Amino acid sequence: MFRKVLGVAVFLFLIGLLAYFLFERRQQDETEGVVRVKKEEIPVVVVGWDEEERGSVFLDGATPEQRARIIIDELRKKGAIPTQTELIDMAKGKDGTIYLNFSSDLSLSVREPMEEIRAVYSIVDSFVLAFPGSQRVQILIEGRAMPTISGLLFTYRPLEPMKEAE
Repeated sequence: MFRKVLGVAVFLFLIGLLAYFLFERRQQDETEGVVRVKKEEIPVVVVGWDEEERGSVFLDGATPEQRARIIIDELRKKGAIPTQTELIDMAKGKDGTIYLNFSSDLSLSVREPMEEIRAVYSIVDSFVLAFPGSQRVQILIEGRAMPTISGLLFTYRPLEPMKEAE
């Protein structure tokens, strides 16, 4: 009788062990190939006369080009830059300068001084915050540095953020 009970106990133990290993294998197969990516925050700053509006967009593993496009899209949505403005390309220098090449729509559509301040510093502040290690932004129009966008701000050289990046 004892042998029967011992035999049944060993048999049940082996079945339990087999079930455990099969379950573990299935769990491992389900998670294989899944890469967990931390959502990263892409800050967007819209400069106003008395205050600034800060917002963020979250995206999984964005490339620098994707981050730049997201910032430009958000600035368009918030009215900080003209809706027809296109970012042609961007580059980041070793000295911490971000070079942003815009379509001529940026300079043609921004006419009022407050619009120029809002557009330029919303771009500069957003990009400096979104790209760690960057310190200033050079705005180019169709590949050329312009003395000014619409007559108020000197944009021929790279600009630092209006407010300290936090």
